[in-house]
Amino acid sequence: MSKSYAWELLEKAPKGTTLHTIVRHVSQSGMQRVIDAFILEGGEMRSLRGLADDTNLKIDRNHDGFVMKGAGMDMAWYLTHLLGEAVHNDGDWFRHRNL
Repeated sequence: MSKSYAWELLEKAPKGTTLHTIVRHVSQSGMQRVIDAFILEGGEMRSLRGLADDTNLKIDRNHDGFVMKGAGMDMAWYLTHLLGEAVHNDGDWFRHRNL
């Protein structure tokens, strides 16, 4: 099975590349967030939602983002950490910036 375009973008990204994140939704309990992630390519933001098929991450189609369960830490950072682990075996590969 071939990897998604989003996976290919992250594979090519050099260490220290910034992933941009947007918190789209927070559950009423505050224990779950839906976070969208993007990478800049040629001056345009490219969505990374296509990675759901390549990783164990789930997508919330109602809120357009990755489902991140948990609280007490920066879940957007944790998403970028998981993406770095999945693609480069290095959770510190990417930086993140909340939009």
